[in-house]
Amino acid sequence: MLATIVCFALQAPLDQSKIDRAVDEGARYLLGRLRAGTLNGRPTGRTGGGPGDDDLLKDEIVLYTLIHAPVDEQDEEFAKLLKGILESKLESVYRVALQAMALEALDATKYQGRIAQCGQFLIDNQCGNGQWSYGKEVPPDAWTPSGKKGSGTQSRPRIGLKKRRSGPSSGDNSNSQYALLGLRACMMSDVVIPTEVFTKAEQWWLQSQTQDGGWDYDMQRVRSEHSYGAMTAGGASSLAVCKFFLKKDRRNDPAIQRALAWLAKTFSVTAHPRFDWDTPRHGWKYYWLYALERAGMLCELEKLGSHEWYPAGARFLLEAQGRDGAWDGDRDKITNTCFAILFLRRATKPLKPVATGEGKRR
Repeated sequence: MLATIVCFALQAPLDQSKIDRAVDEGARYLLGRLRAGTLNGRPTGRTGGGPGDDDLLKDEIVLYTLIHAPVDEQDEEFAKLLKGILESKLESVYRVALQAMALEALDATKYQGRIAQCGQFLIDNQCGNGQWSYGKEVPPDAWTPSGKKGSGTQSRPRIGLKKRRSGPSSGDNSNSQYALLGLRACMMSDVVIPTEVFTKAEQWWLQSQTQDGGWDYDMQRVRSEHSYGAMTAGGASSLAVCKFFLKKDRRNDPAIQRALAWLAKTFSVTAHPRFDWDTPRHGWKYYWLYALERAGMLCELEKLGSHEWYPAGARFLLEAQGRDGAWDGDRDKITNTCFAILFLRRATKPLKPVATGEGKRR
């Protein structure tokens, strides 16, 4: 009898008001950290620390999350954060990709020039094998628009970019999946990425897929020797993005289907499937959940096998939120909270053409 009651409770419809309240509380936590000036463990800004420390700055992921919360653009802390990002150097694949995503979501027309700068950074930092690593600075004024006004949407031109150099010989699948999300944001902003960039990325993801249908971190056996959740979800999403822009069939693609079968077989929202980097099995759990959200949205699925990924993940997140509005556990509370909000908001747009002359929060 008790098992029946528990089962029924787990299957009860989600209460959207509870989701909205959880997102609002999470956003208030992030804004509080901004007001306290402790977003990055030190006063917010772009100074101090070496390249490794700089990669840990959270400005872009917080901005992208607050846009989806959503927080009023006139909020003083939001405006200050945006200003700092727009004035920053472009020097990290993670942050540049998230910046392009945030600006496209905020106003693709207003910020098209900066999005183009992000696109130039990403294509110039693609590795020789089609991956991305952490990246090397590209001067913000290094791009030159091409194309003519009116060839894009009614309100903005198309900006064509050309690849000018290559990054190192190889990278990792974490940077690589975020780079493709950033490039997708560029394409949605009428910043045209060379086809060869998507072709090389597609080739990498296809050749690096493991025999069981998943992906590990880098194929170099540096951090993983087997498939695990976040990289497999990222691989499926990345292939979907590549095939969309290469005008290939992504819905029936064998590699994507194998990856989705892996995700269905190992499905969990309370633990990170088969992740074991010298940490407990639940390590990087919120990073995994955001990867799961992207896979569901970009592969246009409400279920992985018999698993309803969104209701399951949302129920877990509603239970796991702390009294301060944040999500704690592994990694750090700020990025955990961002990943949780992005999941709850289903922030990733499906891979469908967007026809608009506005460019404003579509």
